[in-house]
Amino acid sequence: GVIEYNVSYNGYDQSYSSPLCFVDLLDREGKFVARDITTLAGRIEIDSPRLWWPYLMDSEPGYLYTLQVRLASPQLGTKDVYRLPVGIRTVKWNNTSLLINGRPLYLRGFGKHEDSDLYATILRQAPFSRPNRDSNPDFPVIRRPVQHESDALGDGPTG
Repeated sequence: GVIEYNVSYNGYDQSYSSPLCFVDLLDREGKFVARDITTLAGRIEIDSPRLWWPYLMDSEPGYLYTLQVRLASPQLGTKDVYRLPVGIRTVKWNNTSLLINGRPLYLRGFGKHEDSDLYATILRQAPFSRPNRDSNPDFPVIRRPVQHESDALGDGPTG
């Protein structure tokens, strides 16, 4: 497995020498797996990685490592530490299959989001019934607005 990374930073006092970047890969228990010492960009190679698998495709689905990045300089010591959960997997596709780690992934259903303006239009046009959704993907979908009150799932700024 390979993890490529590129680190950027702000607020570092330029009167000191450029920081070194220590990138460590830790397993689920926090044990050291691999390290790269660089000047902000590089790659870590793992000979026999524990792969990330979707639910029901492995006995331990969703395996995550921790990628730990430390910026340090001789004058200041360790200045900053950032940890990010990462999974290692391959994704490929062809005309008939989506492959995760070389194995076909079975996708069931589709992305039903209940926040469409079509909600009222569909309700007026079609009586509500419970069609067999697996056998007929062209049926009308009844939708209703959904609000999310937490940005806990997001990793970036919202606004």
